Amino acid sequence: MYSNSYESLLEQIFKKYQPMLVAYSNSYLHSVEDAKGVVQEVFIGVWRNIQNVDKNKIKAYLFTATRNRSISFIKRQRLPTNDVELQDIEHRLKYDGEQDMDVIELQAIIFDEVNRLPPKCKKIFLLSRQEQLSYKEIAAQLGISTKTIENQINIALKRIRKCLEVYNAAPQTTSMEVLLSLALSFYWLGDL
Repeated sequence: MYSNSYESLLEQIFKKYQPMLVAYSNSYLHSVEDAKGVVQEVFIGVWRNIQNVDKNKIKAYLFTATRNRSISFIKRQRLPTNDVELQDIEHRLKYDGEQDMDVIELQAIIFDEVNRLPPKCKKIFLLSRQEQLSYKEIAAQLGISTKTIENQINIALKRIRKCLEVYNAAPQTTSMEVLLSLALSFYWLGDL
């Protein structure tokens, strides 16, 4: 049995990294539920080896373990992938991990904030960003005005901007174009 200090350490690590790791795994699996399962396996592995955890290297370890378990999951499940996706996975294996983790961290922050949006606002935002529908198309689909769509998108973007500022991930002067590109970059997160 492990002491409370180990439990506390694991809890801190889990709270800090779990959303980022789910987003990272989901970039491979395209399924939030499967990604959560993979990340859970990673944390079980950390718990089994908690006494040997180097807190200074935990971020790199968690991302590497998540990547490896995600790829193993793909192989185990024989998930349908095309050649482009396989090349993308191979490219990620060669990509600078630290830089990749920074991008994933930003995407995870956005992912979390989008999940906290009110249901109507979230739906409108995802239709705009994931489905790439115009305001007019969303308004027609939902039977509401384009002004309502515009307002809901603005609410979502303000909340995302504020969240990024809180995490010091973006300065207060972040341009709308940069914010939009960050928001669009999480399209690969699949169904939220």
